[in-house]
Amino acid sequence: MNDERILRSERLRLRPVTMEDAGKFHKYLGTDEIMVRYTNWNPCATLESTREKLENDIEQWEVPGDRCWTIEMDSMVVGSISAYDRSEDGSSIEIGYSVFRPEWGKGIASEAVSLVVDYLFHAEGYKELRAWTHEDNIASSKALQASGFVLESRGVGEFQNSDGTHSDLLHFVCTPVSYESAR
Repeated sequence: MNDERILRSERLRLRPVTMEDAGKFHKYLGTDEIMVRYTNWNPCATLESTREKLENDIEQWEVPGDRCWTIEMDSMVVGSISAYDRSEDGSSIEIGYSVFRPEWGKGIASEAVSLVVDYLFHAEGYKELRAWTHEDNIASSKALQASGFVLESRGVGEFQNSDGTHSDLLHFVCTPVSYESAR
């Protein structure tokens, strides 16, 4: 059976999340303080909260809007990527992703973002995609830009760090035109 929700590149396979992903997501996303630093939220802090998040992510595939894929490379789970916060008129949606830290520096985020951007524009018909990243997360900014995201604004002090200090958020936007020009 060919599931159009499964996205593939030469190296990666993105598939809808399953409950079997809970252990890996908790281990690599919920207990890694660097990962939490760049997102400032941690739905994978406990195995129970990870399972609750995955249950919700699985249910979301039944309605237009939120999507969550598990990123696999060489049949190993290496991260996740999601589309969420669909606009009321259905024309735009935000994306976010997390690659497990042992896999950083391998171009996984850039490749996964490109697959999801292509899917959201061509299969789901979005007109605009949005994303944000912590100002210190340079690799994430580069992954977004490689798929046609353009820096739209800098939210000065918008991000509250876990130590109570504030950092800037970089807000990006991508359109079909900017995506095609980046390819």
